[in-house]
Amino acid sequence: MKRAWLGSLCLLAWACGEDAASPAPDPLDQGVIDAYAAPPIVRDSGPSPDLLRCATDEALIEGRCVPLSGADQGIRPRDLGVEGADAVIEGADAVIEGADAVIEALDQGADAVIEGQDQGVDKDAGLDQGVDEGIDGGATGCGAPLDPDRARIVLVAHPFSDDPEVPGAEISLIELPVEGDTARILSRVDLGARVARMTFMPSGRLALISTEDGALHSFDPARAQVLDTLQVDEVGASDLVAHPDDERVFVVTHNVTEASGVFTARVDCEGRLSLDPAHLGLRLCPAMALLPQDPSRALLLGGQAGFAPADSRDLRLLRWEAGRWIEEGAFDIWGDFVSTTGIAISPDGRAALIPNGSPFSDEGAQVLVVGIEGDQLRALGRLTGMEDAMQARFAPEGTGLVTLGEPGRLVVITEEGGAWAERTRISGVGLADQLGIVRTGRGRGLILAPAIDPRQGARLVVLRELGYGAVETVLIFPLGEGLTAIPGAVAVAP
Repeated sequence: MKRAWLGSLCLLAWACGEDAASPAPDPLDQGVIDAYAAPPIVRDSGPSPDLLRCATDEALIEGRCVPLSGADQGIRPRDLGVEGADAVIEGADAVIEGADAVIEALDQGADAVIEGQDQGVDKDAGLDQGVDEGIDGGATGCGAPLDPDRARIVLVAHPFSDDPEVPGAEISLIELPVEGDTARILSRVDLGARVARMTFMPSGRLALISTEDGALHSFDPARAQVLDTLQVDEVGASDLVAHPDDERVFVVTHNVTEASGVFTARVDCEGRLSLDPAHLGLRLCPAMALLPQDPSRALLLGGQAGFAPADSRDLRLLRWEAGRWIEEGAFDIWGDFVSTTGIAISPDGRAALIPNGSPFSDEGAQVLVVGIEGDQLRALGRLTGMEDAMQARFAPEGTGLVTLGEPGRLVVITEEGGAWAERTRISGVGLADQLGIVRTGRGRGLILAPAIDPRQGARLVVLRELGYGAVETVLIFPLGEGLTAIPGAVAVAP
């Protein structure tokens, strides 16, 4: 996924602090949106992440990392029982000493210590302990719905450590107001393994993180804490797709045997994870997308293989039935190998964008537009000149977006008169292989692209969809210097 990083001598020179020759200005940098015309807009960048790196057995409490022990011991992986007189209450970290104490968990994520009998709960305990309900607290189906106009917590993975031989395992938590024009780093958390993919559950209450060791983690962004860990496969996810029911996430893995494919994990209100026995075994699956109008159906890219048993079919329509995915149809749309970090289906469910950035494919540097008509798929057109095309996404108003890694561009794609075409390219988003998009509230249309550039360094580029086909840059937020600042996967609550 990160071949472009390691293949760029200029990038490595920047990361190691060495002088590198400045590349000649790109004409596109002076075109549609000039990301370098003015200094980045940065206000209140917050404390240094070096001071706020919490381990998995610590919680971020009032700006510092506190060991999870004694009264601070809350929801931990597989540790949600009643032990002696101590009980962990759903939505609160409550240590109950004595008997007959009744706690009504009105404040999701609060730390309440109750001593003796019949003592009340401090309703402000959550805010006193750094749990801001206005950012990420509560959940649809698991408590009060979140305020759609709240500030969002953005998760950005960092795949490199100070030692080039040791994979990076940290993620940054960044607070982003709905205006998108400021940001601040809250903390960095060590997950113990390099992140492969991340996504938020639709309610925004929890994030799901897949690491390259094949584990899936439920993560509470408000407390900067891993809640549970589940071993899913031997490799990390190539895609994570959350279902609108806020209870299921589909883990797509990419391997040469049918032991990979699509796994179904479930997450409850406390963040506990379980794996459904139903598994769709399929080889070489990089990406999946649910149909927006009918999330019981999905489009899956995968299964094509030139080795025995050979299979030329690369796109599959799936239907959820009797607790498992079944194949509605398989189609041979591509003629050669396909490499992508994400596919997308238009909000009306009529078309899908499938990038192919493979340098080894005769059909590389293309974006295929596929029409979805009932249980049939057909190619509507191909957009060429898409060097290192990586991930496709649709913004809320239907604007198509495709990241180009090495060229450092975000391509805007629209449909006009039944034909799909490139509308413009936005510069300044170098090596962004993933996007995060806010889809509700006043932050609707914010687009997040983790990026790196030899001139500007590691940063989070924040854009906004102004209307169909119109996108502008709102903020370029620096993430730091050196190898440990390089961003990878990104996720934001929708």
